[in-house]
Amino acid sequence: MTPSLHEFLKEMGSLYDESETKALYYEILQSILHCNKTTLLIDGDKLMDSDKTREFQQITARLKTGEPMQYILGSCSFCDYSFKVTPDVLIPRPETEELVDWIYTDNKEKENLTLLDIGTGSGCIAISIKKKLPTTEVSAMDVSPNALSIATENASINDASIRFFNDNIIQPVNDYPLYDIIVSNPPYIMGKEKTDMHTNVLHHEPSLALFVDDNDPLLFYRKIAEFGQTHLSSNGLLYFEINSLLAQETKNLLYAYNYTDVTIKKDMNDKNRMIKCLKK
Repeated sequence: MTPSLHEFLKEMGSLYDESETKALYYEILQSILHCNKTTLLIDGDKLMDSDKTREFQQITARLKTGEPMQYILGSCSFCDYSFKVTPDVLIPRPETEELVDWIYTDNKEKENLTLLDIGTGSGCIAISIKKKLPTTEVSAMDVSPNALSIATENASINDASIRFFNDNIIQPVNDYPLYDIIVSNPPYIMGKEKTDMHTNVLHHEPSLALFVDDNDPLLFYRKIAEFGQTHLSSNGLLYFEINSLLAQETKNLLYAYNYTDVTIKKDMNDKNRMIKCLKK
């Protein structure tokens, strides 16, 4: 017999809203029963046994501590591809899928591009773009060796050829060629924003990939803009995910570094979440 949805809603009500709790309930069962939602609804009771019931209870107990579901299950979906995730990497967000879609839409008619993803984390951006634009030569950089290990594994899982660099964009030491596209979802959350964040993000996701000093919140955008001046080809494109609170400041910074055609794009929640510009 499958565990009661009603009881699960009562247990998780203090942590998640009802729609999110229902989604978690079905996600757990589909994961442990290795089936889709249709099979779950029709045959779920037949597929459950005592071991799977125990596994459901163990996952529920971990969820109650605020541990994200993606870390508990060890994977998540991004742009319809499967990615391994651990606490060494950020959990890929739907908003970042929109950034990937923007890059794809702008460049789908082009062939043999070169692209660098800075701060790749799980590799979700680099790998998804490689899958969507297969003729593109994709490279990815991250300061964390543990993150690069996960990204490398994800590239293998998704059969994507990516060149990885262990480097720090604040002071890069490797030699890099010219790229047609540079993309980054760098740390951009200011310390003063922590009070508005969900505890499962604050306590479980890597702070190195999330937070930036309040005194210099555009640090990574400035360093990447500088890097792009010498490593973007003529008419090369620079794409960022951004802090919606600093959209205009980010736009002004890019103009200050002589980029042109700076465009801010809203995400599904009507927040200024992405920006792109051109190097003339």
